[in-house]
Amino acid sequence: RKMRWCPFSICWDGSIRRTQPRLDELRVVSADVPRTMVESQRRGSLDGAELQRVLDAFVASGANQEGQPADSGYTQGMADVAAWLLKHALPPWQAYACLQALARRPLLRAVMGLDRSCWDALCESYEAHLGRTGGESGRQLAAHFAAIGMRPFFFLPEWLCTLWTRSLDPRCAALAWNLQLVEGDAFVLALACGVT
Repeated sequence: RKMRWCPFSICWDGSIRRTQPRLDELRVVSADVPRTMVESQRRGSLDGAELQRVLDAFVASGANQEGQPADSGYTQGMADVAAWLLKHALPPWQAYACLQALARRPLLRAVMGLDRSCWDALCESYEAHLGRTGGESGRQLAAHFAAIGMRPFFFLPEWLCTLWTRSLDPRCAALAWNLQLVEGDAFVLALACGVT
């Protein structure tokens, strides 16, 4: 007897599942948006609904791409990135495109992921990079940090990639963003070390 095709047949290779939005990530996005740059949302300089749409699009587009690594989805640091881009007059489609470009860079992806083990490795890399390529001032700074017990974990999240740009002038932060997109991961540690 010939079997008829059924639209609800089992998807053995996972292709149907990959085309569905990542519902758990969409729930995380919905929880993150109200607590991202709350004051800016309250003052009206950041549109929370627009931020939600950009992040939802990022999640949905990731679910449709085959061959993506397991950790290629949304991470909580991305809400800060997208909010900063939107807050500084980028239209939503450009904010989305920048977020996609940043997420494809392994080091930037690790930074946005806020994973403790990744941050530990980044801090070790930063210390080695500062002492080796920062010149005399870099070696002195590394020695000073070691003498006072200052670990990069305390300040590196604010410096790396300017992902949390609350302390930078918007023009300086925009320049840093542009250089990161053009130069890539090699620029990130150099930026943090001040040797660019």
